[in-house]
Amino acid sequence: MNTDFSPLQRERLQYAVTALEQNKIALIKQTTDLFPAHIATYFFVHLLNDPVTMLPKAVGLGVGNRGEGAEALRIFTWVAADTSAKRRRGEPLCSPLPTGQAQGPAPTVWRDFFTCFLDLWQEAVEENGAPHIFFFGSGIRQGIDDWATMMEDGKMRNLFRRSLAPSWTDLAQVLRNHFALPIPATLTLYDLACVLGLSRGDRPVAPTLLAPASLVHFDPLPDLTGSSAEDHLAAVLNIDMQLQQWITSHLSSDWSRESGEAGDNLDDPAQTGLNRGQAHQHFIEAERAFQEKDIRDLQELSLAERVERFRALGPLNFKGTGLDDEGRFLYLFEVADGAESGVSKFRQGDFLKLVPRGVKDLQSGMPVVVDSYEPHRGSVALSSRQRGTLQLQKNLAYSLEEDADDWTTPKLIKVVQTVYSDKVHHPWWICLPERGIFPSLRSGRNGSAAGCALRARLLA
Repeated sequence: MNTDFSPLQRERLQYAVTALEQNKIALIKQTTDLFPAHIATYFFVHLLNDPVTMLPKAVGLGVGNRGEGAEALRIFTWVAADTSAKRRRGEPLCSPLPTGQAQGPAPTVWRDFFTCFLDLWQEAVEENGAPHIFFFGSGIRQGIDDWATMMEDGKMRNLFRRSLAPSWTDLAQVLRNHFALPIPATLTLYDLACVLGLSRGDRPVAPTLLAPASLVHFDPLPDLTGSSAEDHLAAVLNIDMQLQQWITSHLSSDWSRESGEAGDNLDDPAQTGLNRGQAHQHFIEAERAFQEKDIRDLQELSLAERVERFRALGPLNFKGTGLDDEGRFLYLFEVADGAESGVSKFRQGDFLKLVPRGVKDLQSGMPVVVDSYEPHRGSVALSSRQRGTLQLQKNLAYSLEEDADDWTTPKLIKVVQTVYSDKVHHPWWICLPERGIFPSLRSGRNGSAAGCALRARLLA
């Protein structure tokens, strides 16, 4: 049946329907890169906003160590009152701060929470170097980030910033990416506690939470007065820890965190003391790491999904060989009948990999170059990038895939290192304003390319 769903959406929909029909939990993918492989200290965070002002009203922090049960979780909660704010619950691990007026975003609550959090975080970094933050729902991270922005708190913003190796993990995202649950609509903590049978001590934890009004509603807010907010935060943090333990018991992580990586996230990238050359090189390396991750994620999709995203071409049938106008040897292919699309982003001159259909490691394919590509006819002509002829068979189907080989990054890094080197006097070196050779460049006078070239020749 033809639908507007992509191949990946159809696959996920089938998983969801099966989970509901059979009332079972399906594991979609067992390996993940959404949290590190080795975590020694777990931080759990939950935030409650006032439903009228949408300003932070209460925040909870849970801290646990590897190998400990949920009953050993240390819980701290802060609730902003109308005229004062104080730390409500928790062991005396953080230095108490004087309470004061809590106006708007409750600055006193933030100061207490921020100080306690960073003290415990730094303690965990010094002891084992491997803390990590967990929360349920993207709104928690966004709420903390918005609150830190209002309080002009750079350290907390850096800790919760998005990056290739973040210090946090959204448990809801992990569940959606890796499991098909018999929950028909909105994923709520209440439903998860019921489905997974999570408990709090000797009693089930679900009764301590309010049930959503319907299948499409989120977890409702508790009464934010008195001790209700504290009890709710404690229950949520307890569920978060049990949920994290359940997830890690079923998934294995392929994210191997480097030493000191967790502590580095506190530093502002703009204030790390890097010179311009180091900053440019760091940006190039980060961009390359993002591209590598993008291709790894792409390889895990089906061929139909890759074709749907215009990032692969296939299935292809080998039709024979030929010669181009210059006498070069070509391999001729046609898009197989019944293929959903014969269109991709590939163009003449692209370096690609030709992979027999069914091979999981797409980068093990044969290196080729696109000589010609005619989407309306579904024909492709390829030339080999390796010595010798390609061993192809007409009874096999093939696909054209993106090539992860990096031909650009080493050259870019070499350029950056050369231009910003104090040992190599590159011609364009003198055109950099920070060198101070031509102060007029900083003021915008005589700063044309021709002027730079002339000065380079004069000082060569």
